[in-house]
Parts: sequence; C-alpha cells; structure tokens
Amino acid sequence: MEFIGEVIEVQTEGVVKRPARFRWRGHDYQITRILHSWHDYSMPTGFRHPKWTMRRHRNCYIVETDTHERFEIYFDRGKKRPDWVLLKHLGAVPVVH
Repeated sequence: MEFIGEVIEVQTEGVVKRPARFRWRGHDYQITRILHSWHDYSMPTGFRHPKWTMRRHRNCYIVETDTHERFEIYFDRGKKRPDWVLLKHLGAVPVVH
C-alpha cells in the first residue's frame, strides 16, 4: 500500500455519478469494478473542540482498474470546489491461475 493524496480527474457515469475512469500522472485508468463504497462524515483530528461544520463529506471507493490494480479514491463534496482525490494505491490484484 502506498499513500498518494493527490487530486485527480475523474469521469463519472449513471444517475448516482459513480466513478468510471480517472487520470493520474498522465495515465488513464478504466475502473472495471467498485469493490467497496461508503460515506465518510467523520470529524478531522487535532482540534480540541471541532465544530459540526468541520465534518467531512466524502464519498469513498475502493476500485479495481483495467491495469489490474486497486486504488482508494474519494469525492470530497464538502468543499466550495469539490475534488476527487486518489488517497492510496493498494497494489496489484492477485492473479488466479
């Protein structure tokens, strides 16, 4: 697993706007499967008395790509300008023979 934490370009599809493909460091990745998704409404750490307005608003996904790799990405919709972020590269998908 490798922490990345970079803003990426994502193309979505469907009514729910789920991620379909993304661009990272000049390479295009087609998402072949969404393995897991969840919402993150947690509070940031490091504040003595955090306000409810500081709560995160993220749609998180573990995805598998056409390059047989897994990534954790999220849509940060709590900002004035929402961004997609590539949080982690989780490694290659095990090949079954």
